[in-house]
Amino acid sequence: MEGKHLVITCSLTVNNQKIPTHALIDCGATGIAFMDQDFARHHQIPLQELKEKKQVEVIDGRPIESGDITHIAKVGMKIQEHKEQFPMFITKLGHYPIVLGIPWLRLHDVAVRFASNTVTFGSQYCTTHCHDTRVTVQGVTEEPPEPVYQVKGIFEPKFRPRRPFRGDIAMLNGASFFRTVKKGKLTLFKASLYNINKAIEAKDLKERPLEDIVPEQYHEFLPLLN
Repeated sequence: MEGKHLVITCSLTVNNQKIPTHALIDCGATGIAFMDQDFARHHQIPLQELKEKKQVEVIDGRPIESGDITHIAKVGMKIQEHKEQFPMFITKLGHYPIVLGIPWLRLHDVAVRFASNTVTFGSQYCTTHCHDTRVTVQGVTEEPPEPVYQVKGIFEPKFRPRRPFRGDIAMLNGASFFRTVKKGKLTLFKASLYNINKAIEAKDLKERPLEDIVPEQYHEFLPLLN
């Protein structure tokens, strides 16, 4: 299944500090809002411990691998002229810093236009509590880069650079791999063990040491060929 996610730009306000970011709108999420724990740690967002931890389940009913939710963050959020303040559950999200769930959609009774990729805040609740006039927000058209947080005294965000493929081996999670393949930026190939052994046993190769044939970065695997 393929389809671009509905993502909007926004900013958070924490201790009078403005943090530009983006949020995924997910009608399958049953919590009002979620924040990535690495994002919260990097921006030093104050957290409050829950009196009772919350269990999160994935779509098939299994507990999420990142474990129970034990903390929340109370932040202000601004989406163009739409402003509000509410708590977000802290968990491991991965690609998106913020996820807005179906309780948030119901609270504001937003109008989503999937064909035009827009979200409109025009309910009575919004005009009373969030802003004075109707607000329409255009979803982002490009998938935001996936942040990578590293520890250097404090957490610093780094983004994976886009570079030509040079034969390097890298690990990708399922979502990143799927996006890369669909964008045509990854070439896939396969080779059977029969074809590999046949190539190794070729006459012109048998006379040469394997160390001369196999790239240096793969030499640790040479004992597997004996």
